[in-house]
Amino acid sequence: MLTSRLKQTLTLWWPITWRVILGSLVIGGILSFLWGTIAGAVGIGQFAAAGGKILMVLSNVLVSIYVLDTLMHKGFGKNKCFKINLENRDIK
Repeated sequence: MLTSRLKQTLTLWWPITWRVILGSLVIGGILSFLWGTIAGAVGIGQFAAAGGKILMVLSNVLVSIYVLDTLMHKGFGKNKCFKINLENRDIK
């Protein structure tokens, strides 16, 4: 049986996690592919893998920030009932 605190934690964790993973994979994958194609065409193919990894990490960070910002200001869940208030550190 889940405690109410664990339910709240999972309620916050799940929307953040799936949005970040999906967004990061799509955006990072596209950017990494483009970087690899350009690096190969220009003749710096040895930097393609390193640049692709950097772009994946960068996209993960940017998508995470965007997702957290969106969820904190717009809320989520049924009727957008969950909203994070960092000033009082509670969930409304």
